[in-house]
Amino acid sequence: GSQWSAFVDLTYLETSDTNRRPVLQVDSESEQWFVDAAVAWWPGGKERGLSLYGGLRYTDVDERFRFSVADDGEMATDLRNDRSFLDALLGVRQIVQLSDRWTFLAKADYATGESEGIFLLQAALRFGMGRKRQFGAILGYRYKEAELRHDGIEEQFTYQGPVIGFNFQI
Repeated sequence: GSQWSAFVDLTYLETSDTNRRPVLQVDSESEQWFVDAAVAWWPGGKERGLSLYGGLRYTDVDERFRFSVADDGEMATDLRNDRSFLDALLGVRQIVQLSDRWTFLAKADYATGESEGIFLLQAALRFGMGRKRQFGAILGYRYKEAELRHDGIEEQFTYQGPVIGFNFQI
């Protein structure tokens, strides 16, 4: 088999929160897109399941904050912070075929460039569907740390929790 492949990974994350204090209420909403495009090298061939990959990670973060008076909900101010980052990406993946339909997927990577650094760990199970198992439902766990700097403001985020997804192979 070939020792080279390519992939694109698209992730969408949406969060919201309300923080209510005696005088002030803050409603926050965050939408984030992560797009990885990479080339993978399989040193022992694809059948061994280990690959090293490199490419680009694009991160877009759009946050909205609404500040209002807690008692009557009257709007005080509305802020928006929209920014994006393009980084070089390096990582390692391990794929283990458990059965005809089930596959274990694990990866670790690091991206840096316009961001201060984004580190990701993920483990998941894939259930293959279709005649050639080219479609897959994915359920797993992801841990991600991101350090971003924009307009002189440093931000640190940690995301951890379940991942639900779908993938297909050509």
